[in-house]
Amino acid sequence: MRIHLLAVLSATLVSSASAGTVTVSPAGPITTIQGGLNAAVPGDTVVVLEGTYNGDFTNTKSRLIVRGVGNVVVNGDAAFVGAKRCVFQNFTVNGTVTALHLDQDSHGNVLSSLSVTSIADGIWIEGDGNSLLNFTAAATDVAVRVNGSFNTVMNGLAGPTSNDDAFSLAGERNLVRKCLALGSADDGFEAGGRGLVLFQCAAVSSAAAGFRIDGVGGSYSKLAAHANFESGATIEGSGNVVSKSLFGTEGSNSGPGILFDGADGNLVTGCAVFGNFGGGIDLGTVGDGEHNRLVRNRVVGNTGHGIHLSVNNVSNDNWLEKNLVSANSGDGIRVESDHNVLLTNTCSGNGGTALNILGSNNLAVNNKAP
Repeated sequence: MRIHLLAVLSATLVSSASAGTVTVSPAGPITTIQGGLNAAVPGDTVVVLEGTYNGDFTNTKSRLIVRGVGNVVVNGDAAFVGAKRCVFQNFTVNGTVTALHLDQDSHGNVLSSLSVTSIADGIWIEGDGNSLLNFTAAATDVAVRVNGSFNTVMNGLAGPTSNDDAFSLAGERNLVRKCLALGSADDGFEAGGRGLVLFQCAAVSSAAAGFRIDGVGGSYSKLAAHANFESGATIEGSGNVVSKSLFGTEGSNSGPGILFDGADGNLVTGCAVFGNFGGGIDLGTVGDGEHNRLVRNRVVGNTGHGIHLSVNNVSNDNWLEKNLVSANSGDGIRVESDHNVLLTNTCSGNGGTALNILGSNNLAVNNKAP
């Protein structure tokens, strides 16, 4: 046991002694970030002093800390290839293709305190278990793209973009928290993959949907979508939960607050859908919406119907319970489809019929239409 402990202590001391610092400075002797990376070994810290550095660089080493000091500007693309457990901190990166790219073999890295712009994609994470923290990203195409799994994206601003989404999210079980999509040329958040978690995120002034939820089994909580050109949220996936979110309360979305388009088996609960120009919650007008549940939502003051189950497409077998629907310009709840269940909803002060059931074999119990 004593020999084993001495061996561990010896290895630790050797490791600590081998960790060093490589300094990159416009004054030299190392004047490029690539030169600093080439000189470093795993465990080292590469300190990049204030200045502007032109040219791309690629890191293929693991366990490096690459830290900018002061205002460090990189005019070029940064790539991590097969890099693991690195830190990349305090840089402005102005890219030309993908400003900052972690490939599919780069895992467990931390990217923080970054300002990124690109004439193509901004930040692209393909690996697993990485963290992107405290950042801004603007791009011609996608500002932030995440394809790997178990990544964390937090405290960020993405946008504006010129051609594409602010956030494009795929992979499995990624977490996005406290992020804002602002001024996207397409969707604010394109939220796909499996088991995605979006928490305390907002989408404002997107040219399409604030949130486009086309993944499976995701959790979307405490979102806000305002002043988007299409819907606040368009749900296209299955088995997702959208809860405690605000759609239109601080600025009307031009389309519905929530639009179901090919969605199946989703739950929307505890949401406020206020003042949208294309109606409150819409199932079936654009695409199918079946086996979904709307529970305890407040749908108020929208232009059009409060909750609309349309026969333009299939919108059967949905469950509506304990929703408060009031002051909408059209019907409170309008059901044109079949085999839906409506329980203890309250409809009041709407411009049309409070509860207008036009389809067949629907069950309505204990609804209130004062």
